[in-house]
Amino acid sequence: MAIAINGTQMLVYIDGTAVALSKTCKVSFLMNTSDTTTKDDDWKNSTGGQRSWKVDGDGLVAFDSAYNFSELFTLIKNRIKVILRFECLATYYAQGYAFLTSLDADSPENESVSMSFGFEGVSALIEVFIGWILSMYGWSDSDTWLDTAKWIEY
Repeated sequence: MAIAINGTQMLVYIDGTAVALSKTCKVSFLMNTSDTTTKDDDWKNSTGGQRSWKVDGDGLVAFDSAYNFSELFTLIKNRIKVILRFECLATYYAQGYAFLTSLDADSPENESVSMSFGFEGVSALIEVFIGWILSMYGWSDSDTWLDTAKWIEY
């Protein structure tokens, strides 16, 4: 029986550190299409084109924790490429290189200051199923092992 994943179990990590006080995370996979329609075609024809991925999220603003608003701003200011990972249940993660391309702060009256951020992937995405790797090689959770990655074409 399939079990839905609780949203609190999906986190965004930058260089191995979770984004501070994050609340939501959205991962998007995109593919452009190229029009291949000719005068002889009755219907539009297309072929698959470039693929890309992005991660958007939001959270609360803090200045006293790792990857807070100030540190995220530094990523944009200095054009720093990071390893971005999104993880579910410690049994699956996907990661790749990305740039932070947007960062917003919102300060409504008498409420917590919030932020929203957007990362754009600049590499292929590596997808890893940790439980599958452990069972495939006969390892248990207590064994020392290296992550073996399956490349997906995003």
